[in-house]
Amino acid sequence: MKRATLLGCFLKTFTTGVSWYWGNMSVYTDSYYRATLGPHSGFGTPWVMSTFLIGFSIGLVITERTARLIGRTWTNIVSFVLFESGILLSYLSLNSAASAMTGTMGVLAGLGSGITEGQLLYYVLAWSDHHVGFVSALVSSSYSGGSILINQFVTLYINPHNLSPDVKDGNNVYFTQTSVIERIPTSNIHTDALVIKENHGCTSNWSQNTSATTDDIRDMPLQRSCVDSYKGLTSTHHESVHVDEACNGRRQNQNNDSSDLGHAHENTKSTEDHTTWQMLQTKTFYTLWFCAIATDYGYIIMTNFYKTYGQIRIKHDHFLTNVAVVTVAASTLSEIGWGAVLDRIKVKHCLMLYLSSLALLGSFWFFTPIVSKYLYMLCTIMVCSMNAGMYVLFFMGIFKYFGTKNFSLNNGLIFSGSVVVNIGVPPVINLILKHYGWFVLFFSVGAVNALALIVAVLLLPAN
Repeated sequence: MKRATLLGCFLKTFTTGVSWYWGNMSVYTDSYYRATLGPHSGFGTPWVMSTFLIGFSIGLVITERTARLIGRTWTNIVSFVLFESGILLSYLSLNSAASAMTGTMGVLAGLGSGITEGQLLYYVLAWSDHHVGFVSALVSSSYSGGSILINQFVTLYINPHNLSPDVKDGNNVYFTQTSVIERIPTSNIHTDALVIKENHGCTSNWSQNTSATTDDIRDMPLQRSCVDSYKGLTSTHHESVHVDEACNGRRQNQNNDSSDLGHAHENTKSTEDHTTWQMLQTKTFYTLWFCAIATDYGYIIMTNFYKTYGQIRIKHDHFLTNVAVVTVAASTLSEIGWGAVLDRIKVKHCLMLYLSSLALLGSFWFFTPIVSKYLYMLCTIMVCSMNAGMYVLFFMGIFKYFGTKNFSLNNGLIFSGSVVVNIGVPPVINLILKHYGWFVLFFSVGAVNALALIVAVLLLPAN
């Protein structure tokens, strides 16, 4: 049951990583809006991705409370309905105001994706006694991995002849060819069908409703009835056959802990549990909160503009899609690597590596397509591979610094900074692009992460 649950978590997030394929889709949707609604219709802003991340953060905060009110199964269903409603309604948004996409692909899909991620983290903590970082990264890696298929499908369907954007307007370039524009709405329908089919199958087979808390599952004493302890994980009679096996396996794992796990297990242990109020009184919380804002800023620019900027310098649409595909594949493996490293190295040291890498790469990213399209691909892969560790890094930071009690709410509060940055950043990005251009935009990624690095070095304790 443990492996089936974690596999279900992996598959459930396979298509919910909108942020990993929106950068490719936005190039086409912006061209469609410009062609059908006019050059002043409000397209081309990062608000869709920003509202998605706002909804995602809110979803993380409300996951546990929602699950306590309606149960895990219904929470899974709610997340499915919200996400798929956002994806389906995005087709209608293409033929209305450009701002409508922020409510569909943005808020609705983001909220559903956030609740899904919150559920995933619950199950990871519930079933992973050891190597929590590696397991959480492995399970959540599908969040980016699913976009490999979607990115390829979108480009090959919309632009099978590898046409290049033919109109330059300000700092951006756009498609106006009829053969490209007329296929954009129908691509949404096919993409929606692919996402819904996969997501529906995973939702219907994901773990059953449970009212148990993470602590109930992780820290069950042996003197307590093991069968009673596992009742929170099984809501149907036919699953009871697995309970004895689970209990026996748990006893065996507990007996072998001291001899088998060594240093990795010691580093995976969390500190004593903090209430949310206690967490809010620590400088560690605000340090992580600020670092999350800095990394989210770079994430917004990366996911929104890697292809938009690339098309100005590289006249090869399929190559840029391949950049996205290879980048996502590398990022998926990188996320798993981050998880394994976090089980063995202190969170502060990993965060310092993470922020310093983004500061360095962000400072030089602008120049790479000028030198070579392959250097641009390499740098994009490296930037995204670093950024892939964002969620698992802060997940483990909260786990190790503040424990598992109130984990869902604590995790959501760390990422509440995402709401702040995603409200404030879109107009700032538009201002930078209008008055200063692409160099300042990309360089700002390095500068913001460098500032976060200084804050982390000075204020974050070595857990």
